[in-house]
Amino acid sequence: MAPRASRPARPARPGSRPVAGPIAGVAGDDARWMVRCLELAARGGRTSPNPRVGCVIVSARGEVLAEGWHRGPGTAHAEVDALARLGGAARGATLYVNLEPCDHHGRTPPCAPAVIASGVRRVVIGAMDPVPGHGGGARRIARAGIEVTRGVLAPACEDLDRGFFTWARHGRPWFTLKAAMTLDGRIATARGESRWITGAAARAAAHGLRASHDAVLVGGSRPRGGRRPSSPPWCCSSRRCRPPTTRPTPRARW
Repeated sequence: MAPRASRPARPARPGSRPVAGPIAGVAGDDARWMVRCLELAARGGRTSPNPRVGCVIVSARGEVLAEGWHRGPGTAHAEVDALARLGGAARGATLYVNLEPCDHHGRTPPCAPAVIASGVRRVVIGAMDPVPGHGGGARRIARAGIEVTRGVLAPACEDLDRGFFTWARHGRPWFTLKAAMTLDGRIATARGESRWITGAAARAAAHGLRASHDAVLVGGSRPRGGRRPSSPPWCCSSRRCRPPTTRPTPRARW
């Protein structure tokens, strides 16, 4: 009986540690180092409007030479961050990155020329850049005579940056619906009194979920006590909203 094909591994959410497994059609080392790129990328937190990107540079012997990740607009991209730890030179090494190196000049110079100048032998890319005019880095690197492998764990790489890919392809934000309710679909008592339904662990997870998003959409009946300083901005869907305070009161539940 032929062995069953393994299912592609998916990266864990920020704050957890994804584990690489055997993936059909992908070299073991490529999958391993791409998962590491995703781990590094998650360290960037909220990098909007830029994607979260991580980079690993590995020697011909399979040793990690340097790692880097993007920390937000105006800061070094992951590839440049990793190369800087090596003085810009990584001759004969393999560079792994979960998003195609850019070939346009925005807040920072393009990454593709820096990758070419570093002397790497091979570049392994997770997902291609979906923004028109921003991609082309892989093509430029290949034209320089460097081996380029694309699409390694591409679904997982896109999943980490779903907000970025949704905006690039559809021109809208990525929304996550978070609701705490009873098994019969209730969110309050029969008298309309709100009560906590979830436990401490679920509430902590909810705050982690908020921290991984750029904004929280609330209605006019939201709590008036304010939000946590670490929470993203609130966007109100009602004209009755008043600006939230930055410091929560002792009774605040958000």
